[in-house]
Amino acid sequence: MVASTTEAVPARAAVTTLDVVSLLGALLVPPVGAVFGLLARRAAKEKELAPHPLSTAAIVVGTFVTGVAVLYLLAPALSTVAFLG
Repeated sequence: MVASTTEAVPARAAVTTLDVVSLLGALLVPPVGAVFGLLARRAAKEKELAPHPLSTAAIVVGTFVTGVAVLYLLAPALSTVAFLG
């Protein structure tokens, strides 16, 4: 016998324009895509819906690509310091 719970499970959000824009932004301009992903998640939570996985993917992809780009840009400076020190 399965015990019933009184907690309501939030309904899954339909794909919104902000979800799609955030994922495209994460691929084209990663920091912007990550911010739009956060905004999409906040908008879904304000409507008491579960955030769509596209917004989560945009946050992950945007943050990862931004981090790789920052390391790529800082590599020459970091390697110079490592060889001098």
